Amino acid sequence: RAFDSAIYNHSDTGGWKSPAQFRFPKETINRLAKVRDFGEIQFNQLRSGHFYREIDAKDSERYEKFRDLEFDLMNKDPLEEKFFHDEELDYQECRRPKWMSYYFPNCNSFHEVDNSRYYTRDAVSDIDDHYDSYYFSHGYYRDAWMLENADRQECVVLKMLRFVKHDFTAKRFANVQRDGIVMERLNHSPYIVDMYGHCGASLMVQRIEHEIQEQIVPDGYMTEEELDDKYEVQPQNSYSIKEKLYFALSMAESLATLHGFEDGVITHADVQLCQWLRTYDNRLVLGDFNRAEIMAWNDHNNEYCNFNNGYSFGNYRSPEEYTGEDLDEKIDVFSFGNNVYALLTGLWPFYENEDDTFVQSKLVAGNTSFIDERYQLRSYGEGKMVQLIEMCWKFKPKDRPDIFEIVEFLRIVYKKVEAEDEGNEQSTVETNHVL
Repeated sequence: RAFDSAIYNHSDTGGWKSPAQFRFPKETINRLAKVRDFGEIQFNQLRSGHFYREIDAKDSERYEKFRDLEFDLMNKDPLEEKFFHDEELDYQECRRPKWMSYYFPNCNSFHEVDNSRYYTRDAVSDIDDHYDSYYFSHGYYRDAWMLENADRQECVVLKMLRFVKHDFTAKRFANVQRDGIVMERLNHSPYIVDMYGHCGASLMVQRIEHEIQEQIVPDGYMTEEELDDKYEVQPQNSYSIKEKLYFALSMAESLATLHGFEDGVITHADVQLCQWLRTYDNRLVLGDFNRAEIMAWNDHNNEYCNFNNGYSFGNYRSPEEYTGEDLDEKIDVFSFGNNVYALLTGLWPFYENEDDTFVQSKLVAGNTSFIDERYQLRSYGEGKMVQLIEMCWKFKPKDRPDIFEIVEFLRIVYKKVEAEDEGNEQSTVETNHVL
């Protein structure tokens, strides 16, 4: 109805009869300004009163040129488009490593898998049924399938894009390719999940049964009354200080593998407890690299270039990620501090408030989560964990330690706590012997 007063001209503009000029009535503008809902269009009114735009026949020509360009981009190899050749650039200040675009598919191994079976406990436990593959879970982006050999002595996990929820696009392919190539480059490390195959938007990875997040942070958010620590500090997990330090050291070693990669620094950019899994021999391994940033190198300044991820969401990131600033690998250090806090206390940072906006505003203002000072006096190891958290939570990235300093710090602390435990055990044995 808003277009009843529009003036139409009947020149051919690509098959559409478009108005030479149209004006929204003032009452319509006022109504829309109140509703502020323009569907998929992000619209901000720049001036009051009438809003109009002149349309001429050349608009169809502009659209056709734009459409042809889009089709050209769609038909190009997404990796070629994303990972261009440096010699083709007019500027070369920041150069990506060549291996960033590598892709080594072994699709035949994927096509041999029977993906027709869903998980049922009875069928899996039936020893007469060679149940070599079955669907068992999913995340937001990917379905997970368990693949077993005939005698069930070996097992891997197949992670596939959830096609019922997400379309296959060049961007999603590039994300999975990045996930795959990082694991491929770091497959030698005992701190990184093993990968056995990559095809399109699918990966085959090491099967690891034990997640640690729920054991480290059983509840996570609590009120002061629920915490019940008026007379004595109450860690909310049951790990010993030696175990906590071992986990912290393993996580730091994982990140050091990324930050210290000989062919270029890799920033994980999504450090959370849930990214680590525990193997049967009690090792922690890091996975999920689809947000990883393979950092570019500045030939002129002889240093790595910062990158920008826009404005981030959630409540587990560094302050600079919430303000849209340029970033470096120190964002991993800040989030690693959150992990150490969770190990120490069994709680999430800002455990009394689950609102992301609240937490973000606190961090951007330079505030950090409360740490009970009694932890510093409770034991040597816990005091050192508090010291480490405070180091990681420095507001300015340049003031935070690098991950290699953290690894060295934790090795020293862990070694001393381990020696104390062994001394205590020896004393107990000698006392019992005397008695």
